[in-house]
Amino acid sequence: MKPEMKENSGKPNEKYGNVFRVKPRTKEFDQAYRLNTDTFGREEVDPKKIFATYLEKGANPGYQMVMTAEDMGDKVVSEASGSYITMQPKKDGTGWIEYTVTKKGLRTKGHGTRVVRKLEGEMVKEARKKKEKILGWAVHAEDQTLWPEALYDSVGFWEKMGYRKIGVYRCPHYEFNAKTGDHLYEPDPYAFMIKMKGNGKSVRKSTLIRMLESVRYYHVEGSTIEDFDLEGSEEDRNASYMNIKNYLNARFDDLIEEIRKGPEMVELNQK
Repeated sequence: MKPEMKENSGKPNEKYGNVFRVKPRTKEFDQAYRLNTDTFGREEVDPKKIFATYLEKGANPGYQMVMTAEDMGDKVVSEASGSYITMQPKKDGTGWIEYTVTKKGLRTKGHGTRVVRKLEGEMVKEARKKKEKILGWAVHAEDQTLWPEALYDSVGFWEKMGYRKIGVYRCPHYEFNAKTGDHLYEPDPYAFMIKMKGNGKSVRKSTLIRMLESVRYYHVEGSTIEDFDLEGSEEDRNASYMNIKNYLNARFDDLIEEIRKGPEMVELNQK
């Protein structure tokens, strides 16, 4: 067996630990969640109770959150999480990868690859459970050519995993004025990347837009007013919440319009 096949098998060996799907409300979940908040900050990660609930039964019937991790010496060292999203009206879906992190000192050693491969596989299982077909996976990646101030440049990692840039997504900070819903900071430009199941070399524009719309739904319609610490009367809070949703929708409108203006077949330029 070739070394890279062994490393990606998910089985423990002298260099790697065990890769598994994380169950909510367990010691492994606590460690993986802490790895997220230590890396991204608490304000960028769903509250722990909500995160656990989404893993347990999904946020709504349209999508199911999944988390995978690798442990070594009884400690979680790498984590990946995201959601399988059912796309309407057809019974197919998109895998959205939201968080990927490995402990400092163990990065660039293959741990991230292992948990992402496991996450992709678990999302395929979710599609099968629903008697659906997953079309592919999507992620927005820090790209220092677009955003020099970014802490990391993860485009190379995702390219090695088979993902390809299809546009620029201006990712908003989830920090808003509690009274008006106005955003406090300008969005940061990320590379929006996808991988089609089977590593297809191109994708129809209409299919790609449907995938983007499903991710939009996850981000915008999947949120509730309780996700934001808004102030004022019920009427004021509802108005602020609509302001937030309109702002989030506009970020996806920009990317979708960029794709819509392009050719009917979007080349993925597999390397």
